[in-house]
Amino acid sequence: MKGSSGNFVLPDPDQYLLVGFQGSRSNTAEADRFTVNLAVISKSAWKQGWRPWWGKPSATVQGPVGTYMRLGELMPQHDDVWWELTPGTDTATLAAEVVQAVQQFGLPRLLQDRSGG
Repeated sequence: MKGSSGNFVLPDPDQYLLVGFQGSRSNTAEADRFTVNLAVISKSAWKQGWRPWWGKPSATVQGPVGTYMRLGELMPQHDDVWWELTPGTDTATLAAEVVQAVQQFGLPRLLQDRSGG
């Protein structure tokens, strides 16, 4: 995957396969909560319908075309999941947990939806 600033894309010739990190509006210096959003957007549909107010394809801002989902909904609990980062958080453990969830549940779903499965 390539990207920065919490927005990443898995290269594909026909689809935007996107992973986006969304911070909570209630974040503070003491606690930062975030979730992971995923999107599969047809490049041709995006190009055909594009309007200036759409901006760039994003997993965190739902556009008028594509399939959007939260990573937590794909995990065994099938519920919205927000991870929390505090001054006492073991960041290596947190990062490993999030990466594992993206690899185990997010990427397979992006690839499945890309192929129409």
